[in-house]
Amino acid sequence: MIDRRTPLAGMGAGALAVPDARAAATTRVEAAELRAGGLSDPLGIDDAHPTLSWQLRGPDGTMQRAYRLRVAGDPATLGAGTADLWNSGRVESADTAVR
Repeated sequence: MIDRRTPLAGMGAGALAVPDARAAATTRVEAAELRAGGLSDPLGIDDAHPTLSWQLRGPDGTMQRAYRLRVAGDPATLGAGTADLWNSGRVESADTAVR
């Protein structure tokens, strides 16, 4: 399970540049099109280090400045804020794909 909230402002997991600070408080920004090894919702991947990728969705002008990838064995663990399989920590980067 990959945490879709990773690059969101206000979650403590990433940094975003939003054109108007007032808009940032009321506008939803999210990671979408999550993929592992080029697949969405794969049941299994043969690659031990697959490429993880996402698209940032938000108002025009929204840009990603950092990300944090958290991976857990099940949705409940991740929902509790625990990344029992992997936690990248904060990475200062606009990249939307990592290997």
